[in-house]
Amino acid sequence: MDRRDTGGREGKKAKAGKDGGAPPPGGRELAYVTWLGEMKFSPSTINQRLAAIRKLATEAQRCGYFDSETAQAIVTVAGVSQKGRRLGRWLAWEEARTLLQAPNPHSIRGMRDRALLGVLVTCALRRGELSRMNCEHLTMRDGRWVFLDFLGKGNKTRSVAVPLWVKQEIDGWLDVAGIEKGPIFRRVLANGRVGKDALTERAVWQLVREYAQQVGIGTLAPHDLRRYAESRITPNPHAMQRPELFLGEVIRHIWRQPKIGILSRPR
Repeated sequence: MDRRDTGGREGKKAKAGKDGGAPPPGGRELAYVTWLGEMKFSPSTINQRLAAIRKLATEAQRCGYFDSETAQAIVTVAGVSQKGRRLGRWLAWEEARTLLQAPNPHSIRGMRDRALLGVLVTCALRRGELSRMNCEHLTMRDGRWVFLDFLGKGNKTRSVAVPLWVKQEIDGWLDVAGIEKGPIFRRVLANGRVGKDALTERAVWQLVREYAQQVGIGTLAPHDLRRYAESRITPNPHAMQRPELFLGEVIRHIWRQPKIGILSRPR
């Protein structure tokens, strides 16, 4: 029998008071959470069910079925802590710095790759967003450079601040490649010519993987760089304005400009 089908008498017993009488406000919900834990339900499942109960209690109070004390007691029932583990590859500061220094700054391909890695490490873009990024998205707002109003995951419009030194890396690549409009990051052919097509998502993935192996980091994906950028966000408005600070030993955080879209947690 499925354990989800055993919630009849056991569930009712869990919700009843110890003395058989009516439990205090929130007592049924707390007992229900305890019972779910005893039935070996996962923490995420328990919290999901508890969230539905909290929402129901809030709506019941709004409609006048619960008084504020009862609803508050139900809403404040604590959920179950989730003990997960970190997924993917979590970079250290020294590894991110080494990765940024890996491309050859004297070749056209290296200039493109330095700009691309700088964007991934500081702007927390997904590889699909990076491959679709156009010159028109890079603009200045309120004295700050941003990737403005581009489509992110789920067709949601996003805007992300761009540190000044990353903007300088992008400008260097665009000047050498002769790009004035259209995709920012494009293919570089074997003969050194810059193509018209944007880098594909797979090309971005392969590029990050190759440089990671080159510097001895191991297996690395673009989303790992997005995760690193999000973990290094700080409200310090000057942290990422100077590349020598980022590439040196002083600044250990990534700048988020507070007025330009909040960076979402990596998913």
